[in-house]
Amino acid sequence: MKTSYPAPAKELDSVSPLFRKALAYVQHDAEDIYVLSAKYGLVTLDQPLEPYE
Repeated sequence: MKTSYPAPAKELDSVSPLFRKALAYVQHDAEDIYVLSAKYGLVTLDQPLEPYE
């Protein structure tokens, strides 16, 4: 489930337990983290995105 309002990429899928666990895991070792969005492509965690279905 995604948010219903514009938010940074790291928050759009924040309700997903798998997304939260994967993000927590990689944040310890990675310098740069990106999210692959079906609509927007490769985005940074802080990039604001409009929600979509």
